[in-house]
Amino acid sequence: MSASRIAPWALPLCVVIAAASVVLLAVGPEQPAEADIFAGVGGASFLVLSLTFASVGAMVAARVPDNRIGWVFCAIGVLCGMSVLAWLYADYGLNATSDMIPGVAAAAAFPGEPLAPFLGFALLMFPDGRLPSRRWRPVAGLLGLSMGLLFVSDIVRPGALDDPFRAASNPLGIPGVRGAAIVMNDAGWALVPIGLGLAAASLIVRRRQARGVVRRQLELVLGIGALVAVVIAADMSTWLIWPNGGLQLRIALIGVSFAAFPAATGVAIFRYRLYDIELVVNRTVVYTVLVASLAALYFGGVYIAQAALRSVSGQSSTLAVTASTLLVAAAFQPLRRRIQRAVDRRFYRSRYDAGRTLEALASRLRRQIDLESTRGEVLAAVNETLRPAHATLWLRIPDPVTNPERPPGTTEVS
Repeated sequence: MSASRIAPWALPLCVVIAAASVVLLAVGPEQPAEADIFAGVGGASFLVLSLTFASVGAMVAARVPDNRIGWVFCAIGVLCGMSVLAWLYADYGLNATSDMIPGVAAAAAFPGEPLAPFLGFALLMFPDGRLPSRRWRPVAGLLGLSMGLLFVSDIVRPGALDDPFRAASNPLGIPGVRGAAIVMNDAGWALVPIGLGLAAASLIVRRRQARGVVRRQLELVLGIGALVAVVIAADMSTWLIWPNGGLQLRIALIGVSFAAFPAATGVAIFRYRLYDIELVVNRTVVYTVLVASLAALYFGGVYIAQAALRSVSGQSSTLAVTASTLLVAAAFQPLRRRIQRAVDRRFYRSRYDAGRTLEALASRLRRQIDLESTRGEVLAAVNETLRPAHATLWLRIPDPVTNPERPPGTTEVS
């Protein structure tokens, strides 16, 4: 069976897995344990992630079978869906019913951890499904090593499993190797951020050497990937200031954020409105930074105002919240304009310079009277911003009856 015929089956498989998972979500524990990360919206978000990877992977593998990213995405989608399904099945058998259900211990021990380094292969092979060069083979080997360590350590580690499945033991565990398995697992996770960082670096190296459509593809994936990384880093940092509670929402945010990566990759590979997507990335960056800045301004203002009021009157007041709200409302537009200029200047320099040139030209034209000077400035601005191979300025032929002093004609400058 050819590759184009096998690829479409990944998505139906993930749909079946998602349907079974939804049923298990409905019949799962009424009071999920604190460590039960897939018991609610967290599990639902990772099902969305699974379907997104499988959808994009199936389309890429079917339409561009030589691009290995499609197969990597299909594998990620299936593995992600199976991990959620195994977790929910074990959760139901161990925590939601007293009946003996076959395969519960095996489901609880399902090795889903290799999913993390798998993503590095997609980064490393984007956009054509091949490594940038032979020099990047060690990075692929590093990702493969981390996957192997995580997989083997999950399989061979004996004894009780982690929360919320401590009631079960690993049926495939090898007695006497628990300490070695834990060391292997820690080593595998230590290699994951290194491998992902190097894989992301390969995109940056490719972008510096790329031109045209390939450069646009890389810029899109790098931009979306950077935003996903910022959101996930901010989400995980909340564990430091809010260690308890909100676990499902945090996991859901991670799943939904990761789903943006395969979606952006699919847009880039199929080149669907690729040149229009720059505006979406630009606005996303601007408003992400704007919301973060306004939130910091609001909470900082509330904290400082409350502290000042307590030092004066000895009690807090709603005045601090009101003042901070008015401050945020007043700062919205000025802050948005500043952030927009900073983003354009840093990431869209050519467009930023072109915009400034056109603004300067418009300002001069409002004061310009001499036709020859106007013609020269217009052509100079066009050549500087658009860099055409040939530029022609056509002057309207005046009516000799209404304006007999100005002769008809055209001016052409190359």
